Amino acid sequence: MLKDMAAEVVGSAEESANRLSRSIIEEETAAYIWDKAQAAGLAPEEVTVTVKWGDTSCWYPYEVRLRTDAPPDAKARLTEILASELGIPRERQHWEAPDAGQTTEGGE
Repeated sequence: MLKDMAAEVVGSAEESANRLSRSIIEEETAAYIWDKAQAAGLAPEEVTVTVKWGDTSCWYPYEVRLRTDAPPDAKARLTEILASELGIPRERQHWEAPDAGQTTEGGE
């Protein structure tokens, strides 16, 4: 009985740590992208990052959604940065116009 309770506590603690780790990676990556966006001349209204559990037993940035009305050349620069520095390919970069809610991929 005590052994089962201990296993349950350990499992719960591991799950909490996993959720916290995921949240931290998402938030830190979004902040990094926000900074890179501003450096590229964009002023995003929103940056949302989705992470995925990798083969190396850790979370990694998988997908990003940006809401901005920036010009195509600035979006193209950031698209390249996200692909080269974070490994998020164009297909998993989703851009939305602030008002229209229209989504495009890869800064198109």
